[in-house]
Amino acid sequence: MFNLTRYFSMVCLLVMFIGAISLGAGYRALELKNLCSIGEENNNAITRSISKYVWPQYAQLIPRENSQQSYNINAIAPAFGDSIKQLIGGTQVALVNIYNTQGTLIFTSNNQNPKLNQSNKAAVLSATKGATSSKQINLDTFNSTSGNKHDVVLIASYLPLQRESSSPIEGVIEIYTDMTAYSRKIERTQIQVFLIGFVVLALIFGVLFLFIRRAEKIINSHDINLNRHIDMVNQTNRTLKQSTQEMEIARDSAHDASMLKSSFVANMSHELRTPLNAIIGYSELLIEECKDLSADDIKSDAEKINASSKKLLGLINDILDISKIEAGKMDFCIEIFDISTMISDIATTVKPLAEKNQNTLVVHCDKKMGSTVADATRTRQSIYNLLSNACKFTKNGTITLSVTREIINKKEWIVYAITDTGIGIAPEDSKIIFNEYTDTGTKSFSGSGLGLAISRRFCEMMGGTISVSSVLGEGSTFTIKLPSVVGEEQLDDYEDAQPDAAQIRMHETHEPNRRKHTSKVLIIDDDKSIQALMSYILRAEGYYATTAMSGKDGLELAIKEVPDAIILDIMMPGMDGWAVLKELKNTPELEYTAIIMLSALGEISMGEALGADGYITKPFNRKQVIDTLSNSIRTKKAIHQLNDTILANHS
Repeated sequence: MFNLTRYFSMVCLLVMFIGAISLGAGYRALELKNLCSIGEENNNAITRSISKYVWPQYAQLIPRENSQQSYNINAIAPAFGDSIKQLIGGTQVALVNIYNTQGTLIFTSNNQNPKLNQSNKAAVLSATKGATSSKQINLDTFNSTSGNKHDVVLIASYLPLQRESSSPIEGVIEIYTDMTAYSRKIERTQIQVFLIGFVVLALIFGVLFLFIRRAEKIINSHDINLNRHIDMVNQTNRTLKQSTQEMEIARDSAHDASMLKSSFVANMSHELRTPLNAIIGYSELLIEECKDLSADDIKSDAEKINASSKKLLGLINDILDISKIEAGKMDFCIEIFDISTMISDIATTVKPLAEKNQNTLVVHCDKKMGSTVADATRTRQSIYNLLSNACKFTKNGTITLSVTREIINKKEWIVYAITDTGIGIAPEDSKIIFNEYTDTGTKSFSGSGLGLAISRRFCEMMGGTISVSSVLGEGSTFTIKLPSVVGEEQLDDYEDAQPDAAQIRMHETHEPNRRKHTSKVLIIDDDKSIQALMSYILRAEGYYATTAMSGKDGLELAIKEVPDAIILDIMMPGMDGWAVLKELKNTPELEYTAIIMLSALGEISMGEALGADGYITKPFNRKQVIDTLSNSIRTKKAIHQLNDTILANHS
């Protein structure tokens, strides 16, 4: 068994020594720094006193010529030395040397210790220029009485001799302060700090040792019980594993049952819609007949039947949609459509709902918003669900629908924001409002509680999101974010897997176009999403589309297949659209091929000058593409037939 207390004792002993030594060394480093500061301050104070009070009385006695001869001031004015000794008497100053501005020693207060008179010549000359300096000097002296060797600690400073701070420099004062007593005090205190630190650490680790020893006894006493419990846990784990397997079987069975339920509800909802459509149809016919017969009582009843039937049909449609989603049978039809047109249609449909509760509907959507690629029906249904909820929960207020394009993480999104001034949503309800069969806090309002859940599912299946921000009693804002091109990632994956595919199609679940492919169109564009959109539009209108990713590949494919038309992008790396257009125009085999330029730059005049047969600007819509393409092909075919007729007549 691992003996924790033994190893802990060894570690504690080592830590106590290291910690105590570190405390002592840290204290010594701080105090030695303080020692130097004290010595410098003392030297500065003595120098100021000499410069201000002693030197001015004897300065006129000093020769002024630039001579290297040493002048002893004591020989000229003995009272000067007495004044210096009186000034430094009782202080820790050991030596004062004075030099003239040429660095020549002219006074010393001590002729007995030659070591102290060995001045730093460079420091003296620097001080004559105003640069002060200090240093610590350690000297060894020998006590002849006791025979002991002692360290002497001095702080030497080289300071300019100036009567005032702004006065000229008249010499240099070299002054030594004896800090030996202070240094020995630091050494004694360092030992005390070491001992105190060692004792404190010993007490701390002693207490910890007692706790660890007691903990070790408890651990050892529980070790046997722990082993017994481990055996029990292993047995429990085996039982739990068996239970988990049984739960997985039950979960799979429940999932299958849920799928069967969803499938049943979807089929039943579909069956219910058939008689409801008949009821709605006949009630509408009955309303028309009542108008002609002026039977207002019957007309009122027929209108109630019609309204109730439509409401029931809406509920069944919601249940059918959520069931299809849960059963994985929801079909999506991805297509290109104009955003402003869709928003205008939705606003026309919703306006009566808004006016029913005396609300004002405000729409912010630029007519130049352009097109998007998504499921138009599901997008329209999601926006309509949010607007109808806003109309239902708002009275005498304003409902605003705003549509914008945003770039988020280098990807373009279409953002639909629906804002109302209605009853608002509580913060706790905002977290569950998009769950199925939830109509929190709205018991007084009719509805299945599926509208928001269906909208959320639709948005997520198209790669988007739906969110809400609300203040209770003030209103709410629901925001739908959808990619500008839904399914773009799937298209990239499809093309990467099949790089040689001649025809690119978008993922779609509706019936394929049954019209005969009578014309071939070559799309030359380095943007895969543009290729896919254009191919989808052309295929839906009965054209056979082939694609090329570069100008060079497009030229080779055009000569090989001789298409009826070529849609050519201008901005491409390497060989751009203008260069490709020039080569195509110089190819005899493509004389009767219509060439349509595609760009967002609006260079129509440039294209016409180089012989382009048509021009499509980005963003484009289905009508623009088909009209331009059909007109260009029709014109080229007419020219071809005219030329053939002329040649036949001449022959």
